[in-house]
Amino acid sequence: MDATRELWREIRGQPDAVRRVLDDPELRSGLAALAAEVRAGGELLLSGMGASLHAAEAAASLLRAQGVRAWTLPTSELLHYGAALPQAPLLLISQSGASAEIVRLLERRSDGVHGLTLDPGAPLAAHGGLV
Repeated sequence: MDATRELWREIRGQPDAVRRVLDDPELRSGLAALAAEVRAGGELLLSGMGASLHAAEAAASLLRAQGVRAWTLPTSELLHYGAALPQAPLLLISQSGASAEIVRLLERRSDGVHGLTLDPGAPLAAHGGLV
C-alpha cells in the first residue's frame, strides 16, 4: 500500500514540478535561443533513443500541429546518415545525456545542436544542453 500511496503522491506533484521546470530562467533562455533558430530556419530535427525518441516524436507532432516543420530520427540513424541530411537545428533528447550515441554525435557535430537531459553532469549538459 505504501508504494501505491507514493505513486499517487508523485502523480499529484507533477503539475507543480512542471511549473518549477518552466519557471527556470536558464531553461527559458535556452528554449528561446532554440526557438529563434527554428524560426530562422523553419524546421527542427529532434533525436533520441528509446523513450527519449518517443518523447521527441510526441514533441515533433505537437510542433507540426503549430506549423513548424519538425521531424525525428533515432540518434543512431543520425550518426549514420547525418552528413547527408540538411543542417537543421537539432534537439537531442536524452534522459542520461551520456549514451554512446549522444557522446559520439557531440564529437562529430556542435553547430546548431541543443540538448535536453535530466543530468547536469552529463556530456550533453556540458555541451550547453538544457537540464
